[in-house]
Amino acid sequence: MENKDFLKVFDERVKKFNRSYLTLVIAAGAVMAAAVAAAVLWRVSVGLLLGLGGAVFYAALLSDMMKRELGLWYKRTEGGVACSVIRSKRAEGEAERALPQRLMWLDVTALCAPEGKDAPDACAETLYLPVSVKRIEADALSGMAALKRIVYGGSAEEWREVLCEADLSGIEIETQSAECEEVNEAS
Repeated sequence: MENKDFLKVFDERVKKFNRSYLTLVIAAGAVMAAAVAAAVLWRVSVGLLLGLGGAVFYAALLSDMMKRELGLWYKRTEGGVACSVIRSKRAEGEAERALPQRLMWLDVTALCAPEGKDAPDACAETLYLPVSVKRIEADALSGMAALKRIVYGGSAEEWREVLCEADLSGIEIETQSAECEEVNEAS
């Protein structure tokens, strides 16, 4: 798939996820309002159970939606969201993968390794990183055996400012200014 075609398809996936996320937030808000109403009008214990159920509902659906729609695992960090590219049915066999610039109304600021049972996407050959990414954690690329190229959405100067703890030897780095380098300078 050509770069622009892939990024256009991925952008549509992100938009679909954002619409689903907004719906989930509204539904969780409605459940929380019902929990408060139940606590005030009926019993506090019923309200607490309903509120707890709403929180579990939100957390479970959010994680599943993100994995299913975008093939991403995430964790909230100070100042944004850290994401990793994981195996997913939707992205199965895709050689190109990407991180969005914003997710859940927060900037994606780091590339990290997934935790738990989620495995990194070992088939991804190209990874698109937005200019919002300011850190690549040490184990972020472990398990991504096929990765050959990272395309960074910023300039070469901005790339040099990214805190890179991972080993990028053997990976071609391409920046928005079309400069290609085999870099391990940032690590």
